[in-house]
Amino acid sequence: MGEPERKALKIKTGSVKRLAKELVLYGKEQEKEEQRVAEMRASGADSHDIKHAVSEGCAANQLEVHSICNPRVALKYTQLLNIDHE
Repeated sequence: MGEPERKALKIKTGSVKRLAKELVLYGKEQEKEEQRVAEMRASGADSHDIKHAVSEGCAANQLEVHSICNPRVALKYTQLLNIDHE
């Protein structure tokens, strides 16, 4: 394996690691936000405050991020697997 191939492998490996890490972090952030809303409900917070927390929180954004990141991770992973076939 020559230097250009190693460099390409390193770049593709790094992008897969970064995207996978982003997915994990976004998942943790979503759990944290859900827990915060559940605590608000348990403590008897005003329904307006709960609605505001849900709409302003990460819930909608998380679905968008997952729908964008999942195919990107799959694509980069497939490209990484196909490197040795090239």
